[in-house]
Order: sequence, then C-alpha cells, then structure tokens
Amino acid sequence: MMEGKRGPRESLQVLKRALRADPENPKLFQTAAKLALRSRSYRAAVRYLQRGIEVASDGSAQASLLAIWAQVELALENEAGARQLFRDALRVDKRCTRAYVGWARMEIRSGAYERASRLLSACVLRGGGMQSARVMQTAGYFEMLQGAYGRARECFERAVALSASEAVPSIFGFLMYARMEAYLGNDARAREVLTLASERFQRHSRPEMLLALLALRRDDLEAAKLHASRALARQPKKTVLWTLLGQIECRLGNVSRARAIFIRACEQNRSDWYVRHCWSALEWDQPQPNVSLASSLCKQSFALRDQIRFDFCPLTCAINDHPDQYLFRKLIIFPVSRTLSPAKQ
Repeated sequence: MMEGKRGPRESLQVLKRALRADPENPKLFQTAAKLALRSRSYRAAVRYLQRGIEVASDGSAQASLLAIWAQVELALENEAGARQLFRDALRVDKRCTRAYVGWARMEIRSGAYERASRLLSACVLRGGGMQSARVMQTAGYFEMLQGAYGRARECFERAVALSASEAVPSIFGFLMYARMEAYLGNDARAREVLTLASERFQRHSRPEMLLALLALRRDDLEAAKLHASRALARQPKKTVLWTLLGQIECRLGNVSRARAIFIRACEQNRSDWYVRHCWSALEWDQPQPNVSLASSLCKQSFALRDQIRFDFCPLTCAINDHPDQYLFRKLIIFPVSRTLSPAKQ
C-alpha cells in the first residue's frame, strides 16, 4: 500500500530509503523493479532485478524476479530475450504463475495461439491457475480473441470473482470483459462490469472513460459528460480524456467550451494527432469555418498520425476520418499487437 497516494516515481524514492535500511530483502527489490518498469526506467529496473536475484534465497522469489525481467525485455521489444527469461523462470520454479501468464500474453499478442494455449494449460495443471484471477483473465482474453465468447465469459466471470480476494488485483480482465460485452452489444452487462471496476480501481481512468463511451453510443450526453469528467479527475494529464470531453461538448453544442478543451489538450500534448483531428472537424463544421486553421490542423494531424504505431486488431480497424468512429473503436477493439504499423493495416 506504499504507493496508494503516490505515483511510481515518488514511491520509488520511498523504496530506495527502505532498501538502504534492508538491502537483503528480495521483495523490496521486486517492488522497486516493478515501479521502475512502470516509470519506463528500464536500466534501473534491471539493476534492481539483478540485485534481487542475488539476494533471493528461494526459487519462488528468483522465478518471480526473472518473470518481471522478461516484462522489461518485452517493453524494450526484445521478444527473444523475454522468452528465454520466462523459460529460466519456469526452470527455477515450475509453479510460477507470473511466468506462465506473462509468456502466454506475449504469445497471444504475437498470434501464437497454440503455444499460448499450452502455457495456460500448464499453468492450470502445475501452478494452480484456476485459483488465480490473472490466469483466468488471460484465459478469457485468449478465448475472446479466438471468438469463443461463451468460454471467455466464464473465464472473465471467474477472474472477477477471484480478484475480490487478491491483495493487488489486476484491472486487465475487467476491461477486456467489458469490451467483449460492448462488442457483442451487451451494453448493460458492460456497464455493470465497468461500474464495478471503477469502484475497485479508483485511481484508474479507463473504466470511467469506457462508461462515457457507452453513454455516448446511446446518445446519453449528460451521462457521458459526467463519466468523462470523473475520468479526467483521476488522470488530468491524459490527452485522450480531454479529447473525449471536447467531443461530448461538441455534441452538446457548446462550441466555445469544446474549442477551449481542444486548445488545452494540444498545449498539453504536442504530438497527439487525434485531438488535432477533432479540433479540425469542429472548425470545418462551423457555419463560417476558419479554413486556414482547419487546414493547418488537418496537416498537423496527418503528419503526426504517420509517425505512430497502432495496437488495434488489423482486420476490424481501418482508421476512419470521422472522430467519433475512432473513439468507439477504443471501446470495442481488442489490443493484439503493439508493433503493428499503419502500413500493415
């Protein structure tokens, strides 16, 4: 609970002091590595992991540290190195759930579904995976991507139930479950799952953002605005949330308010293509459009969009020029590959 009211960098500073007081505690090194990973301080994360492995006296702790190291390599897009570290972790401890789940997710994102299936099966047999929310949510994600929505729903339901008793639950299963139900048109169930996620994960903005998109999809603009505002209160530096609120203000006819929101979002993030796209659409839709400004924003948007990578499913997400369509795709499209470029779509 050390990081309850702090960001990862502030929590890391507290942990450094704890490590100076207790330099032989592998749990502290593990927590420090996870915080460094969240802060994208990859070299620091590796240093903490190496030291943690040195001082760890049992195989279980060493395996967990190796599995986290594999996550660092994944963040650096080194899949081969990550796969070897996952193997090493399971060689040290065949019951390491973290290694099974992390490796399976990597293979799912790579499209190697058979290998992911074997890993999940091994986790259930050897690692007691049926009692782990993280295993069940990964299994649900796997079934969902293969179109087995009934089995996916069973896995997600079990993951949600198990997460209530976990000290550090994961929001991943909640979000994937809600997205699947939204994709299938079961908006009422999606709202139930997201409301529960919002209550349990009060520092995360994503549940409220998706609730806003569900409300926007049914044209309940006031509810959408309420949820978008709640999401912004949780993460005020997140540009997509400002953009969402700006789009809702556009729908409500509050043009000056929407324009002010888009200006603030552009100043906050100078490399975001989507907010400029939305602002451009707003200017073009006026009775007397500011052609110069709208054209300039269009050019900026296209230039920035060509520089980024998308993590959406290539078969179902052709980038649409209308701003609302991109927002709704964020509601229902499942992340698959983080190395998919626009050209491959």
